[in-house]
Amino acid sequence: MQRQNYLVRCCKLNINNKIVRKFSLNATASLPTQSWGVFPREKEGNLYAVNWSLNVDGVTPVGAAYRNARIGLLTSRLSSKVDSKGKVELAKPVYSGLYTVKEAGDTVSQDAFDSMLTERQQYLSSGVDLFVEDASLGAYSPSRIGARIISDKPALSLIARALMIPSPSRPTDHRARFNGWNKEPRWLQPEITWNGSTYDVVDIPTVDKKGERPIVAFVGGAGSDIAVQFVQSNKKIVGANVIAGESAPVRGLIAAVGEAACVLINAQSATSIAVPSIALTKGNDTIVVINGDDSLATSAAQKKTLYGAYHNVLSTNGVSALWNGYIGATSTNGSLPTVVVGGQAAVALEPNNLAFPSKEIYFFEEGATKGKLTEEEAIKKLVDITDESKKEVAGSILKGANIYVTGSTSDILESLLDWENK
Repeated sequence: MQRQNYLVRCCKLNINNKIVRKFSLNATASLPTQSWGVFPREKEGNLYAVNWSLNVDGVTPVGAAYRNARIGLLTSRLSSKVDSKGKVELAKPVYSGLYTVKEAGDTVSQDAFDSMLTERQQYLSSGVDLFVEDASLGAYSPSRIGARIISDKPALSLIARALMIPSPSRPTDHRARFNGWNKEPRWLQPEITWNGSTYDVVDIPTVDKKGERPIVAFVGGAGSDIAVQFVQSNKKIVGANVIAGESAPVRGLIAAVGEAACVLINAQSATSIAVPSIALTKGNDTIVVINGDDSLATSAAQKKTLYGAYHNVLSTNGVSALWNGYIGATSTNGSLPTVVVGGQAAVALEPNNLAFPSKEIYFFEEGATKGKLTEEEAIKKLVDITDESKKEVAGSILKGANIYVTGSTSDILESLLDWENK
């Protein structure tokens, strides 16, 4: 698939000025005259650093904007109360349903995506309260990647919090969205030294990646469209925009954000391969099912062998889950309230940073009869899923593994039975 260049547009300063003027006028109406000069007037839901970072994402927070909001605040905004078991029954967002993930420059034009993105940004800038989840994808820090989900639904924030990898609390930096953003010349602090005859100027780039959020999902507004657009800088993929209408199923949002994360990890890490997959573990044994069916994740969860649902990162060090949880039957998430819709919920797994390297790998292909693959055949399949640059690392990951192709979940479940009989 061709990845085309696209520059993310920031809100113009005059928009932000308009908000400041509006805030100032509203604030003075209820404050004593001697308080007019008090600055800043920040409060929960109106933090300037968060507002600036949303402006960089093309969203103007006219209403309140809550970043990684308190659980109590989120639950107070739900249409139903959390019961004594920590569960809350809601009508939406739906977890499952038909969906198609479109890609800008491939299955949808760049112009069409731009229109959809603008529509979502305008909706989120229309005065609705915003709930922003900044977290991570990837349990293993060397291949972990930051992501942000912006919506007007507190329930979606609770769901995202169960599904995404928690990140340490960090201040918001509006400059830190993309990998390499802080390496631009205007953000560098040059080192100037005198060599005896002239000054030597050395640019020292900021390499700390903390707080980056190269993937941003804009969720809200009418419809069920789901699409992803990759962002490039200097001919390298550095981020992705994801859009989803409020009727889109959560599973579709997972697919789009997960696809974006896999592409970014594969572009940025020479020693890892991120693929749509399901990882199962028991003791020191790991099975990876590439393009595995969701029903397998459900069965593995019931047998308590599910390690990573939907997407995983493979390396010679081991297997790393991209997601913190999965969509399954109603369950509790400890201190985090469980949002139940139609008997389904986002269930947190809290996977270990790494599972053991997989010695049994399946390529799940609809209609395929189970058969063993050579390393060369498997390498070609991984290259087809990713790109030619992954050929060497694919060979290292697959070396010595038992590799199969199958179109039947029962073939994999037989391996789980073998584990149970050990």
